[in-house]
Amino acid sequence: MYNKLFTGPMFSGKTRRLVVELEKYVIAKRHVAWFEPKRDTRGGSHGGFIAQRMEELKNSDYVHSYAFTNPQEIIDTVIKLRKHTKIQCIFIDEFFMVPFERQFFYDYQNSELKDIPMVFAGLTVGADSNLMKTAIPVIPYMDEIKKFSAICMNCGESANYSYFVGDWDSSDPIDNGKNYKCLCASCYVKATGKPLQHNWKF
Repeated sequence: MYNKLFTGPMFSGKTRRLVVELEKYVIAKRHVAWFEPKRDTRGGSHGGFIAQRMEELKNSDYVHSYAFTNPQEIIDTVIKLRKHTKIQCIFIDEFFMVPFERQFFYDYQNSELKDIPMVFAGLTVGADSNLMKTAIPVIPYMDEIKKFSAICMNCGESANYSYFVGDWDSSDPIDNGKNYKCLCASCYVKATGKPLQHNWKF
């Protein structure tokens, strides 16, 4: 098993990278399982050609797509699927919306799925610039982590900070991006009026 994680701030192209990876399997005519949180009700929020291509791939004969509410459903679903289809990779988009626990990875590694790689995509750091609680159990089990940056919406420099501009609880970041801006470190500090203070404790 070789697990990957695509992460970065809002608008950095995490799902786009996941779609590119998915497309490789479809081109090779290999069956995969795609999972996305049931609580993600944004629909085609990834926008434009990415959303269109994602839906095209998910509707192909080689992509078996599911919405899930807890990680155990991933194991149970793929075990059932493997009775008639050889699954060669599992894709999990916006993983941070569902509370993964270390027990999931233990159960996975001790199941018949242990040799199937998983590819995760999603935020690992919240709008407060601190590591998200839902990311902590996932990161140690990744063999490869690719972090992407965006472009600062204020100055145009490379950006790594998701800045929340809405009026609701930023701990529940399910929206289509209208309540967020991506900022560089300098612009983030100016916007928040506070120095960067990371609390990245595992």
